[in-house]
Amino acid sequence: METVNIKKTRSVKDIIITLLFLAGGVALLFCSDSMFILGCTLIVFAAVLFLAMKSSYVIEGKKGSFRRKTANYPKTKKEEVVSFIEGRSTKVPAEAPGGLLMYIYYRRDKSAGFAQINDFDQYQYKPITDLLSLGAAQVKALV
Repeated sequence: METVNIKKTRSVKDIIITLLFLAGGVALLFCSDSMFILGCTLIVFAAVLFLAMKSSYVIEGKKGSFRRKTANYPKTKKEEVVSFIEGRSTKVPAEAPGGLLMYIYYRRDKSAGFAQINDFDQYQYKPITDLLSLGAAQVKALV
């Protein structure tokens, strides 16, 4: 099975939110002494937020950034899920807990995406499929 490098990155939305908190903190620095403390707190919060906030994904070898959704399915639905992802079926199985975890990476406009199914075995998830390409109809059905 081929391993694919997927990295979390900062989206434009993450950067804008961080800059708003930073600008608010800097603006409060020039107000009264009591607001100075609040301004310093907002600046520190913006710095921590910038370091921690990453909501976009980049897949090696694929252009653009993706969002991610996770879906859980029972192990009894394994064949149905795999056949839908591979394009042999148009019926999406109903989500329910039970041992299969599917990561769905999709573009913001839901025009394309990728999915990988993982099986829970011996207290960890192990991939049972490669990262498979999804069409627009499949992405819209899953997301």
